[in-house]
Amino acid sequence: MNDSIGLAEARPAADDPPRHRTIARTWRAAILLLIAGALAVPFLVAELPPVADYPNHLARAFLLAFGQDDPVLAAMYAPHWALIPNLALDLVLPPLLHLLPLHVAGRLFLYATLVLPLIGVTAYHRALVRRRAWWPAAAALIAFNGGFLLGLMNFQLAIAAALLSAAAWQRWRETRPGLAVPATCLGAVIVYFCHVSGLVMLAALIGAAELDVFIDWFNRKPTTSLRRIIIRWGLATLPFLLPVALYPLSPTAGVVAPTVFLPLVAKLAFAVAPMMNYDPDIDTTSIILVLLAAGLGLARGWLVMPRHTVIGLIALVSLFLVAPFQVKSGAFVDFRLIIMAAFLLFAGTSETTTMPRAAAGAFCVGFILLFGLRTALVADAWHNEQTDVAQVRATVAPVPPGSRVLVTTVEITDAPAWFAGAPRGRTIDRFLPTNLHLPVISLIQHRAFAQMLFTDPAQQPITVRPRYAASASFQAAYGTPSIYLLAQPALAPIPALKFPYLIDWREKYDYVLVVNAGGMANASEFLPDRLELVSITGAAALFRVRK
Repeated sequence: MNDSIGLAEARPAADDPPRHRTIARTWRAAILLLIAGALAVPFLVAELPPVADYPNHLARAFLLAFGQDDPVLAAMYAPHWALIPNLALDLVLPPLLHLLPLHVAGRLFLYATLVLPLIGVTAYHRALVRRRAWWPAAAALIAFNGGFLLGLMNFQLAIAAALLSAAAWQRWRETRPGLAVPATCLGAVIVYFCHVSGLVMLAALIGAAELDVFIDWFNRKPTTSLRRIIIRWGLATLPFLLPVALYPLSPTAGVVAPTVFLPLVAKLAFAVAPMMNYDPDIDTTSIILVLLAAGLGLARGWLVMPRHTVIGLIALVSLFLVAPFQVKSGAFVDFRLIIMAAFLLFAGTSETTTMPRAAAGAFCVGFILLFGLRTALVADAWHNEQTDVAQVRATVAPVPPGSRVLVTTVEITDAPAWFAGAPRGRTIDRFLPTNLHLPVISLIQHRAFAQMLFTDPAQQPITVRPRYAASASFQAAYGTPSIYLLAQPALAPIPALKFPYLIDWREKYDYVLVVNAGGMANASEFLPDRLELVSITGAAALFRVRK
């Protein structure tokens, strides 16, 4: 099972004195703390970070924590708990809101979704090579990845749980199987309730390790017998039995929705997802540099990649290429798979003792420069986006409690020149807006109803009261509708399918809020017989619906 890509095994020098090992551990701990501190800087400069879905998640947690004590909000929403494979945030954040202010608790939880996958990388790597190493620390380069910046918070936690569960399997499978199996079974259940997609990563990690053993047996290496391999495979399936049994009991299993595949050329854009940030040029350069560094290290024998890491990477990348974009009510399915593969690249690879000091120094300097640049870019983008946050809050201030607000947007294709001049932070890599859910948290503060709050019964433990159901959006995957759909005499079939709440919208809403209103031309003259402009900023505009 020692076959690997690399010219040397990843083992410490036998004559390394204990004092040197102690000093190395101290330096390693200090550097990891510095990395964690640097990753926290953007959270200190932004009260409401431009993480796309984050305001929506924070608003839902607020409702679960306090909504039933408020008569206005209680008339709109009610808790609706079920065995949903997407519950981590809803179980942890609402109790935290009783202890800390809303935005402090929210940012702490968001920060946890950033650093826990890195802890998982370190744990899995330690279980794999049985020593501390520097290469896994480079996973900090993908901490602010596309999944995190989209606000896929439960998915981030699922990656962490999958890596930690696989670490338990890797560490104890050979020596203490009586501990490895129950620990991994518990971990699989935690992964399931974080996000069901994390089970794919856990299956890839465990499956690759066991397939590695089978390959050794097939090549007639004296590692084990066929009978023991069959037993091993039987034990490897045990962690997945309970999640498989739970899924049919979840509301997600009963969802009927189209499966959407993206063309292969669109997947090329998603290939940057592990390092997707707020600047496409820097992101593309970053992923090329990381791949070149990894390729050079493997070719020169400075890095080593065990065979089952190679198997796991092949499995995840292959799934990425064939997987759909949307399944049932979940989107960005293929997007998540390439992010999983990137975390495995750092978790399943290690430097060797043959790396020259000059090469090690070059790797370290390159990491520091690239990590510093990317983290500074995030901090700058988050700080800049607070202007949009303030403008949205000011725009919705006139909305009275209990009002129904239709949230719309000006799309990038509607105003490409305006978006091209937008400050960094308003979009992820200039094609995924980050501010579409800002009105939800602002309107929750005003106790108003916004149709964009995540209330899909297959994904969230909250439901809309019947009185407001016709004004709600239950399919988050379709996003925010364009303001210009309201000007159409009748909705075309596809928009009507995606946004059924737009049918007879004047009867369902009291206000219309437009995100990215700076891209509108002559907003005061837009549908003057149906809408009255109340307030407008570059970030948002508020219209009162003329009944």
